[in-house]
Amino acid sequence: MKVAILSDVHSNIYALEEVIKDIKNRKCDFILCLGDYIGYYYWPNEVIDLLRSMKHTFFIRGNHEDIYFNSLQDSSFRKNILDKYGSGNDYSISEITMENRTFLQSLDDSKIIVLDGIKIAMYHGSPIDINDYVYPDSDFTKHQTLIDDDIALVLLGHTHHQFISCKGSTLIVNPGSVGQARDVRGLASYAVFDTLNKTVIPVRLSYKHDLIINKINKVEKLRAKALVSSISGVIQ
Repeated sequence: MKVAILSDVHSNIYALEEVIKDIKNRKCDFILCLGDYIGYYYWPNEVIDLLRSMKHTFFIRGNHEDIYFNSLQDSSFRKNILDKYGSGNDYSISEITMENRTFLQSLDDSKIIVLDGIKIAMYHGSPIDINDYVYPDSDFTKHQTLIDDDIALVLLGHTHHQFISCKGSTLIVNPGSVGQARDVRGLASYAVFDTLNKTVIPVRLSYKHDLIINKINKVEKLRAKALVSSISGVIQ
């Protein structure tokens, strides 16, 4: 059985489309999604709709889903996020459909599943916290909760750094980021786990950057015009 593992799409539909195409070509049986479907870029509904259309898919939420919902409740928090991450979160707030909002709201922050007799733990950051960072060179004495003889495979996202590590009998995998890789920039990253031989294949794929750049320029110009209009309204 082949299991696709992906994380941190960040509303990048062009990267996700290439990953889904590759998943289909490899004939993966399940897809495990580790959160951060939204944020940064400008196709939140397209990303959520595509993932929800895939059969045999398991989801958890990431910190950017938490950012989205916190921003809906707190305007000062929303402004801080705008300053820190750019306009992707604001775009999600204005564009995400109620159906997709309800879907995101239904997601747990972690999940333990069994596939082909193998127990798999899914986290966005780590078992410690959804915002916890575990890098390839992290001190794993800090993350003893990752090592559990009862769990064969621990999946982590959040860092946008792809890695595979083995601690005791536990395999730890970060598939990297589909939409915004930070280790090898400009490529979509994900991973495939084979339950038969318990091996992991790290995958990197190219995608269309020019369309994303065009959209960024368009959205940022519109945002600038909205800010000018808002300021003018206040002055008048």
